[in-house]
Amino acid sequence: MSLGTYASAKAIGGGVFGPESIGWHSLFWAEGSEMAAEGYSDTDDVGTWPNEGGDNNATQATAGRLPTFTTLGINGHPSVTFNGARQNIRVASFASAPTYPITIVSVFRAGSDSGNTFLFDGVTGSTRNANFKNGAAFTIFAGSSRSSPGVLTNGSDYIGLASFDGGGGGDTLTLNGTELSSSDAGSSQLTGLSIGIDNSSANGAAWDSHIALIGIYEGDFTADPEFSDFETWVTDHYGISIA
Repeated sequence: MSLGTYASAKAIGGGVFGPESIGWHSLFWAEGSEMAAEGYSDTDDVGTWPNEGGDNNATQATAGRLPTFTTLGINGHPSVTFNGARQNIRVASFASAPTYPITIVSVFRAGSDSGNTFLFDGVTGSTRNANFKNGAAFTIFAGSSRSSPGVLTNGSDYIGLASFDGGGGGDTLTLNGTELSSSDAGSSQLTGLSIGIDNSSANGAAWDSHIALIGIYEGDFTADPEFSDFETWVTDHYGISIA
């Protein structure tokens, strides 16, 4: 599965742009080259979501908690689907934990308004960098306080940027290109990652809808020379309108 099959934006210096051209610490992309090599078909259980960034993969071995692969997820492109019933997939520990500050980038579809549904978080309550939906509110948390929430519409598609400095300073939450908040979200740092968190990890349910991409970027992703290409690609590829 080549990037050219799915991407139309042009990379810096020419050629076809795709997320794998960016220097991520970790990248979980439902269309990545290593994900394609897993050979998942529509509705298959996803026991391994390969890390296209080269660090440890996300895995799940427990029956009944496996997310599924969806070939026509967001805007007709593949995604991994979580049904809100404690489904998740996890990097138990990174081979090398990310250096802060970090930006966690997600492309997803909003699901249920029932309680807290977690898009991603750390693997324990003491290593938190969470992005979650509290009812209709979109929220970040890193151990001590939440940002001011933004509102998600069920069934709509989004790109979220959750920026954490790891030191209790200015942490920002951006949704579809609009900064919703900038506040102290706490100082906890990731040692691993849960995508679609479950109740054994924190007080919240698993995500309830599609996730197409989760990327951990070391630094301010908006300052990367390829950020504008990435935004163009998200608009073209996933049909998400970015302010």
